[in-house]
Amino acid sequence: MKLTRFYLSGAMLLSMAGLISCSQAEEPAQPENPLDSKDNIEWSADIVLPDDFKTRAAAAGSVGSDGLYTFSREIDRLWYAVYYNGAYLYDSEQALAPDAIKKGDGFTVLFKFHKDLDPTKIYIFFWAGNKQDNVTVANQTASNAITLNFANRCVSVDPKYMNGNNTALQEYDSFSGYFQLSPTKDVSNYNMKVTLKRPFAQIHVLSDEFTFPGVNAAFPNGVTVVPGFGVNAATTSNYTTNLVSPTTWFYDSSIALTPAYKQNEYMFTLTNYEFTNTLSATTPERVTFKNRLMDYLGCYYVFAPVVKSPLKYATSSGNNSTLQYLNLAFRKNGANIGSSEFASVKLPADGLKANNRYVIYNHANTGNGDGGSGGGEGGGGGFITDSYAFEIVTAPGWDGTDETVR
Repeated sequence: MKLTRFYLSGAMLLSMAGLISCSQAEEPAQPENPLDSKDNIEWSADIVLPDDFKTRAAAAGSVGSDGLYTFSREIDRLWYAVYYNGAYLYDSEQALAPDAIKKGDGFTVLFKFHKDLDPTKIYIFFWAGNKQDNVTVANQTASNAITLNFANRCVSVDPKYMNGNNTALQEYDSFSGYFQLSPTKDVSNYNMKVTLKRPFAQIHVLSDEFTFPGVNAAFPNGVTVVPGFGVNAATTSNYTTNLVSPTTWFYDSSIALTPAYKQNEYMFTLTNYEFTNTLSATTPERVTFKNRLMDYLGCYYVFAPVVKSPLKYATSSGNNSTLQYLNLAFRKNGANIGSSEFASVKLPADGLKANNRYVIYNHANTGNGDGGSGGGEGGGGGFITDSYAFEIVTAPGWDGTDETVR
């Protein structure tokens, strides 16, 4: 199929809102006919996705061979924004912007830039998802789904939307990347090839406690679980402030926000994601993991650092706290959140990392609790019982082949 190509010239770039105030005099003059100008150079950008994305992408889930939920959907839409010398130029939603063409499992985009533009000063941010996603391009840092704030170089998401709107184990996987057009001014090959990765971590939470008759009877209509980050919820009476999620990620430092946010910092909000498991013996959320029957208490899809590090509040917030715990608020299905019980799981000391899968589950019961039949994992009950021990398993890249017990 012949591709229709749309070009945005260097002149168009220089005329769009709020351009390069200090260095504008150094930029090329606008040609009379920018679309046909001999001074334009064509750049080809090939955007690819991780090899494993089809088996761990998004939408309604199904149980994989390892007993964990996997998600799949088509990634068929690409949004992007272009920056020059620190200034926002234009984005994919503008009328003259080059089209992103689906190409196999990735995309290709053809740009034209004036030959005098310094390619080392051109940066492009990409966001890939599904064309049915509820994505808004707007200058705001709040969202009821997904908002791409290209003006201030950040993405905002609603945890409820990203995790199935509290109705099912479901995820809206997305991929992103922020790249320099060229590392050198001396360009001989006008081709850019980049791989997008998830800016999110996936956290599975499972327990076998609810298969025990006594515990199950205490939750006759099921259990509702709210996850969030904070200090150890078991040691504070202010539980709600310790159920926050990073909901806005700055892929570069903000341009016009006050207070300012630095690259790879977050805005945090109280999470509104919750998952209800009816705890039926036939519920699809009861799985066999590590050769034990376990119930899903949520599959939490959340922003995480690109480079492994602890979750922290933004420098501009004045809050120096590190969010060292995943906290879980449990309540009977239908009960008020004020009746919740809390459990806290210490996160890895070196932090979380985007594009990694984490599995948090309780050790096998050694027979000291309700219904325990003995096990070899070191005792404890679980999230609901008084004493518990946990393991956190990580799978880098979500490929399911390299698991490390933390």
